[in-house]
Amino acid sequence: MNDQKISTLKKVLSTTLIMILLGSSFVFCDENPISKNTKLMPSGEVIELGVKLKYPIVRSKLNRNKTLKESDILLSIKLNDEEIVPSRKNIEKTMRVENLPLKATCYRKGKVKSIDITSDDLRDFEFGYYSYYLGTVTAIDSEGNFIGLSHNLKDEQMPFDFLDNAVYKTCYVQTKKNTLFNTGYLVTSAEGDKIGKFTGTGDGGICGKFESYTYNPNLAFEIGTPKVGTAYLYCKSPVTNELKMHEIEISQVGKEVSQIKIIDKDLLKYRGGIVQGMSGTPIIQDNKIVGGARAVVKSNKRIGVMTNIDYMIKNCNK
Repeated sequence: MNDQKISTLKKVLSTTLIMILLGSSFVFCDENPISKNTKLMPSGEVIELGVKLKYPIVRSKLNRNKTLKESDILLSIKLNDEEIVPSRKNIEKTMRVENLPLKATCYRKGKVKSIDITSDDLRDFEFGYYSYYLGTVTAIDSEGNFIGLSHNLKDEQMPFDFLDNAVYKTCYVQTKKNTLFNTGYLVTSAEGDKIGKFTGTGDGGICGKFESYTYNPNLAFEIGTPKVGTAYLYCKSPVTNELKMHEIEISQVGKEVSQIKIIDKDLLKYRGGIVQGMSGTPIIQDNKIVGGARAVVKSNKRIGVMTNIDYMIKNCNK
């Protein structure tokens, strides 16, 4: 590892970003603009992702009503065979009418279900139209394109496309520490500024674009292939909130993902290893970016999984 470059990188906070205005629709990118032959500047910044959902999700029950369940995704509502698009406006309009007989279609635990429901029933549930995720930007290129998170935003619980999204800058990062039985998580809040948007998500993470950014070629690294041995997580210090190198070990190397072990004393003391929200944290080895943190082993939270950088670049938009 080049000691001078690491020393410089330790002193520099990653990208300075400003507000970006969102377009009217969200479309997945056809091709990730980041090339594996491009030098990338590691980021390590924790961001908040706000996404506008295509379909509303049941956040909670307000009363003891069994027609819907928490985490149900409402796909459609029909009144006398006339379909009502389940937008916030339409749902609230329907709630204002007493005892309308409805037929609802929802997505529950991987299956589509048809349910008899009334407008009175709808009033017993809190619906969510937006979801928010916390994650870490892995790296940025000279054009402001970025990759991050190291895993897909969509999963079995939320398999549908998003209508729109925004990336928000966050402030001081705190930590809910890992315990033996529970995985910890980062705690922060958005500063209110929209600093960009993501344009694709896939098994390798997300890709997106910042409108205004700082790219320093002297702090950029080539893309490398991980190997067994010492490496570094470039992430926020649990105390000072400065971006710093934290020592890890790459213990096993795979084609798409590899295994890592936390060595750094501060991460072990204050976080208990790897916590939620660190997904995408850049991993640097031999003066090259080799991947981003992806997940933690529940039985031993100092052990985690990284997504190899080549896989991130190829599979963040599929």
